[in-house]
Amino acid sequence: MRYLLEIAKNAFAFRSVKKWDILLTILLTFIVASFCTFFVNQLIQWFPQEVPQSLKQVNDAIKASDGPVLWSFLFGVCIFAPVFEEIVFRGIMWWGIEGVISTRAAFVVTTVLFALAHIDPIHIVAVFPLGVLFGFLRWKTGSIWLPLLSHFLNNTLASLSLVV
Repeated sequence: MRYLLEIAKNAFAFRSVKKWDILLTILLTFIVASFCTFFVNQLIQWFPQEVPQSLKQVNDAIKASDGPVLWSFLFGVCIFAPVFEEIVFRGIMWWGIEGVISTRAAFVVTTVLFALAHIDPIHIVAVFPLGVLFGFLRWKTGSIWLPLLSHFLNNTLASLSLVV
């Protein structure tokens, strides 16, 4: 049983972090998220034909929603998605790659796969810098707590820009 707990601890990388690192994470997230928002808006202006119609429809639906629909969206995007994605990319996948190849390979592979998981070209390009930040935070601390915090903050800021 103890062996299984140790595997889970390493695979999920739930390790403690320093308070200073939390503050640095918040600052870096605001900087990178602001850059990504500006960059994605530029990409949309330059390549409007590349914005999927489904994304426009979802954004319009969210802007018009309230009550349970809005809260469900916010939960899914701001809490569920960051937890799921960070456990998969900076937790399990990172641990597996790092154990077989190297930490550097884990950083590169998980960053690229994280971006590609966002499917449409504009979204892939826009989230790549965030993937770099999340990977950097994982590498620096050996924990997924800070990438999770950063991911949560980014998605919350992006979501609030849709509903406010």
